[in-house]
Amino acid sequence: QPSADPASVSGVRTVQAQAQNDFRGVAVTAIARTDVAGVGVSGAGGTVGVGVGGSVNILTIDPDASIGRIAQVQSGSAGNPASVLVAAGHDLSLLMVAGAASGGLVGVGASAAVGVVDIDTDARVLAGATVISTADVVIAASGREDIVSVAATAAGGFVGVAGAGDGDRGRVELLGLRRGDRE
Repeated sequence: QPSADPASVSGVRTVQAQAQNDFRGVAVTAIARTDVAGVGVSGAGGTVGVGVGGSVNILTIDPDASIGRIAQVQSGSAGNPASVLVAAGHDLSLLMVAGAASGGLVGVGASAAVGVVDIDTDARVLAGATVISTADVVIAASGREDIVSVAATAAGGFVGVAGAGDGDRGRVELLGLRRGDRE
């Protein structure tokens, strides 16, 4: 996946739920908001200068909004409509930076920025639950991820060797289920 615009993962970010001013009823929600900045830099010098820098970020994010197996939820009555909402969401901002610089008669530098992300966002009504609504029953899961990864290395001297690498590996699961689909 291509890296996100760096402006989207820096500075002040504001997250707001999609508001429904006229919502009436029962709402079960779970929201995960995660901001991570991992920076690793190093420098080395001398006759033989070896600089190694790295940033490794391992994240597990698991927002889960659910109505349990034996729950009884009733929303609204005759002439007074009301809904049931089960919603889960996540918003991830991950910035990974790694750098290394080295110099000397022999300069060797290496850097790596690595991210491992596991996101499981669930909204569900479990089998065995009773949900009664005089309006809507909404089950929804949503998410957003902004990931920027940068690795840079510099080496100088009579002999200079440099290498850099970056990458991310992730799994995102969004699950919005009706009763009985999954337990």
